[in-house]
Amino acid sequence: MKRTDAMERRICDRFELSGATVSYKKKGVLGLTKSFVEISCPVVEVSYGGVRFLNNEPLSQNQDLLVDISLPENKGSLILQGKVIWCDLHPGGSYRYQTGFQFHPYGPKKGQNDPSVLTRLKNLSGMNIAGSETL
Repeated sequence: MKRTDAMERRICDRFELSGATVSYKKKGVLGLTKSFVEISCPVVEVSYGGVRFLNNEPLSQNQDLLVDISLPENKGSLILQGKVIWCDLHPGGSYRYQTGFQFHPYGPKKGQNDPSVLTRLKNLSGMNIAGSETL
């Protein structure tokens, strides 16, 4: 699915997390796949609301995923649920696609992301702001 300027709806500041990678599992009718579909996909940028990463498998718009963002320098990982917003061909380089992934809301309810992950993202963003654009 091709992105267009009309799809530009970012509301959160985005920032770089140099060295961070994404591994993801697909969600289906019967729940999550048992193993990660792709591992160690490079993170391009991240925000409180989502992440853009490079990958080799085309993903469908609105596909539910569980992502594990591995932080550099052994700082752990962030586990988040959400959905694919867009997936485009990535010209050149060693990855075929780039994907925009939106996190589900943060909160205590089933299907929401743990609010402590948002706190960690806020702490990381203060150290790594890459600009004032939003994701």
